[in-house]
Amino acid sequence: MAVGVPIGMLMQAFVSRQRESLADVSGANLTRNPEGLISAFEKLKAYEESPHDDSRLAKSAAASMCLITPKGMSHWFDSHPPLEDRIERLRKL
Repeated sequence: MAVGVPIGMLMQAFVSRQRESLADVSGANLTRNPEGLISAFEKLKAYEESPHDDSRLAKSAAASMCLITPKGMSHWFDSHPPLEDRIERLRKL
């Protein structure tokens, strides 16, 4: 169980990231406008990078409900790919 649960979580995160990437490409193909999705991701990235009091409050309020991931492994358990990767993948279309 000590080995199976983390491996299962990593597999689930990997599959989820692949689905998100496929959804990005499918959405860009459907609308035939990848620039619209790129613009939306860039706005999200700018919002994510700007300091907000609300975001710190939400993070601290939800922190007790989340698993703490070791430093350097923070992206391993993410269910979505990083915005930079998503933007880069759409620019290649």
